Amino acid sequence: MIARLRRFLRLTRRAIVALVVEWYYTASTPLRARRRYVPTSGIEVSLTSHGERLQRVHVAVESILRGAARPRRVILWVDDAVWARHPPKRILSQLGRGLEVRLSQDFGPHTKYFPYCTRVAGPSGTAFVTADDDIIYPRRWLSGLLRGAAEHPDDAIAYLVRRIELHDGELLPYRRWGPVLDGSIGVENFALGVSGVLYPPAFAALVQQLGERFLVVCPRADDVWINSVLLQASVRVRPVERAAPLFPTVWSTDASALRHANVAGGENDAQIAGTYTATLRARLIEAAGPGRHG
Repeated sequence: MIARLRRFLRLTRRAIVALVVEWYYTASTPLRARRRYVPTSGIEVSLTSHGERLQRVHVAVESILRGAARPRRVILWVDDAVWARHPPKRILSQLGRGLEVRLSQDFGPHTKYFPYCTRVAGPSGTAFVTADDDIIYPRRWLSGLLRGAAEHPDDAIAYLVRRIELHDGELLPYRRWGPVLDGSIGVENFALGVSGVLYPPAFAALVQQLGERFLVVCPRADDVWINSVLLQASVRVRPVERAAPLFPTVWSTDASALRHANVAGGENDAQIAGTYTATLRARLIEAAGPGRHG
């Protein structure tokens, strides 16, 4: 009972903080329209939004633009041509401060990285960061990703990481993949995009080669396809820190989040089964070593 009460109070506190920050960003964003934006890094951030979520995407964007480390630009991919031509005032104020809005075919959740890899990154790929449209990123969010990439440029750097679990050569259900809290790295780690991931150039290059096959095997699970690509490219996933930080969620967006259906509804397991072929499972078994697969 006490544990439940503490969890309730913790979640309530996070919700209040998120609501206050969202209100502040919403109220102050138009006032910053004439401020000169000065990037502090060459990295770019890619994200997507759609439907009703477009009404609040400025909050996530603003949290990135006001970070201690600022990207060269933030690219927001949308499939609504009318919205892109006539964005709301808050988005207009961000267009002169590092935000760029681009039209894209609707690839579902894959839109946050696929058009960037195929239309922005060169043939040999480039490092870039993905973010979600419903998260309020803390001030040092990008700094943490960049620090990890500077030290380990060939790894994928992520705040939230799970470890893929196997038994007798088969993948255990997604719910049984526990968080990586010991700082361990490897291709058997599974990066969660919700809190942001920085990808090395090899990832974008292989995405280009593989094309749109994700639409067949896992159209609604971008994390599943992304991590399978990382595995094929022999890219290790490295946690930013020995923790699993949960960043505040933009008010009223969580109920419509795709991750609820994928995790709570069990859709991840079906899409994982269709994506992780026998060859990829063999790579995981080899990487995991004895004792991790039965």
